[in-house]
Amino acid sequence: KQTSINRINISEKKMRILIIAGTRVGGTSFGNWLSLELGIPFSMEPDNINNQSKWLEGECVTKIIYSIDTPTLINSNWDKIIGITRTNLFECAISGLWGGDNKSGHNKYTLPNGWIESNMDRIQNEMLTIENMHKCVSNLPIFQITYENIFETRLDIDRIKTYIGLNDLKYLHYLDITNRLRNNKSTKLI
Repeated sequence: KQTSINRINISEKKMRILIIAGTRVGGTSFGNWLSLELGIPFSMEPDNINNQSKWLEGECVTKIIYSIDTPTLINSNWDKIIGITRTNLFECAISGLWGGDNKSGHNKYTLPNGWIESNMDRIQNEMLTIENMHKCVSNLPIFQITYENIFETRLDIDRIKTYIGLNDLKYLHYLDITNRLRNNKSTKLI
């Protein structure tokens, strides 16, 4: 019989975790949160030449955006690998286009009136690109989560706790939907 004295909090065990994300799926927020919970460094997109983040040695959480080379990393030196996508491709496309157009990266923003309507063709094209990327991420033989099940319904939180071995969560408020980058949730085309 296991007693509380015999239980080991796995969150005290340090590890190397790779997050493979589609674009604009909350991967950075999720990675920051996970690194805080585990007490280990976070590296955001070290494979991106426009980013100052570096590949870290030792214990870390590293987030990358899916690319053609990503499958080769699955057999690398990672203790856990997590794929994250977003089911709502429309919201994902809006976020991606706005971030790209305004070089806003991970800054909060509000869409101007009429922006969605005047960019509908671009949004639809971006949705196709994102859908293909998300299919690639989803088809990888790794642990899978979604933006919606982390930030909206929270259905994936317990799955993550089990997968990583977390017992007590101290920083769950970092995953609150009110922290999203776009502060106007409505996407009504009125």
